[in-house]
Amino acid sequence: MGVQNLVFHSCTSSVRSCGLCSLPLLSIAVARLDGRIVRDLVSADDKGFLTGLGLWFALVVPSIYTNSMIRHLQPTLSLRFKPA
Repeated sequence: MGVQNLVFHSCTSSVRSCGLCSLPLLSIAVARLDGRIVRDLVSADDKGFLTGLGLWFALVVPSIYTNSMIRHLQPTLSLRFKPA
């Protein structure tokens, strides 16, 4: 039972750490894409605007999943590592 708990804690911590590291990168990419969408909208570039909007939706889905995963794993890790 001890080894299984150790593996579970290690995997959960690793997944959460990867999520925490990737979240700022995803946020920067979304912000950059927001600027591109606004630029295309102001310059009335329909094709560029729709392309940027499609890319934005494709990038937001992993961002939302990553954020939800971090919020789900935080209480799980807090309870698992709480001293007895």
